[in-house]
Amino acid sequence: MPALAVFMWGCTGNSSHNHGSYEHQEHAVHEHHGEVPADNVKTDNGKKWNANAETTEGIHEMISLAEQQEEGKISIIELREKMDAAFNNILQKCTMTGEAHNQLHHYLLPLKAKYEKLDEKSGKEQIEDIRHYLNSYKNYFQ
Repeated sequence: MPALAVFMWGCTGNSSHNHGSYEHQEHAVHEHHGEVPADNVKTDNGKKWNANAETTEGIHEMISLAEQQEEGKISIIELREKMDAAFNNILQKCTMTGEAHNQLHHYLLPLKAKYEKLDEKSGKEQIEDIRHYLNSYKNYFQ
């Protein structure tokens, strides 16, 4: 599955990352028709995980992109392309380790599935769903 290959490749610069759970995640993606359910993301016993600044900046960029599309400033296709670029930038600058890193991937997999489905036929509801999902980042990461 290309999305999982990107995850594994994007974070290989830090050898302490544990990718042993990707087979399980891939199975979950197939069972949920391309999406990992959002409830796979957990907090750190009620506390937010510490995320690196580049990850948080990337999520904020994606929120801004969704807002730009809703305002008619960019097309849905541009939104998908720019979200993918921001997503890849997050992966390339990934410095998170341990369980925080694992939870970030639990968060990012459904996001990628959501924006990859965007096409010219996508409706306002799909963009709102993506924006709502992006805004949930602050519930898990700081």
